[in-house]
Amino acid sequence: MTIDFELSTLTELAKQAAASALLICHLPLLLSTAYDGSRVGRVFWSFLLVSAAAMLWPRALWLLPWMWLLMATVLVSLTARSFVASLLGLLTPPWLLLPWLLLQNRLGEAARWLSGELLPPWPPLYADGHIVTMVAWALAATWAASCEARYRRERQYFRLRVRRVFQMFALLPWLLLLWCAAVPDDAGTLLPLTAVASLITSRLWMPSSPS
Repeated sequence: MTIDFELSTLTELAKQAAASALLICHLPLLLSTAYDGSRVGRVFWSFLLVSAAAMLWPRALWLLPWMWLLMATVLVSLTARSFVASLLGLLTPPWLLLPWLLLQNRLGEAARWLSGELLPPWPPLYADGHIVTMVAWALAATWAASCEARYRRERQYFRLRVRRVFQMFALLPWLLLLWCAAVPDDAGTLLPLTAVASLITSRLWMPSSPS
């Protein structure tokens, strides 16, 4: 009997929503470490949420390079201690699950499921339902583009640190848009994350009057 490691009691929509919620909760924790490499506790919990999301949706691990790059270049919080804390946060959920997998003799099947989910099917298959998703993605991309246009008009009013954070988050919706085009099945999970990234760029770091 084949074992479903994707939590069969949850619907696909519920899994996507849970993974998106965990990734969204991860963002404020990560941002709170800005310019302070000593906040290893927050880094740990931030990456623990990413790991928990990856247990529902393994391709969440694809975001790790962007997260470490954000910490190193914009937040300036990537130190040896914070990097180790991020690794510990990533390893904690699977480490807690490991005894159960060993007792159930399911470790090998779990590893095969994980490796299969990390690599999406290619070429991508676009079902009719994906058209609506792509329209929603186009709206999110338009939002990000309009924010980028305003930033270029008014960037002289903003501090250098604000500019760097904005540029990193303005890039995220476009990266996720390309991801969705390549892996349309991930659109339901990525769309909320893109909406949040667009909201951050347009509201938090782009106030109504420059300051």
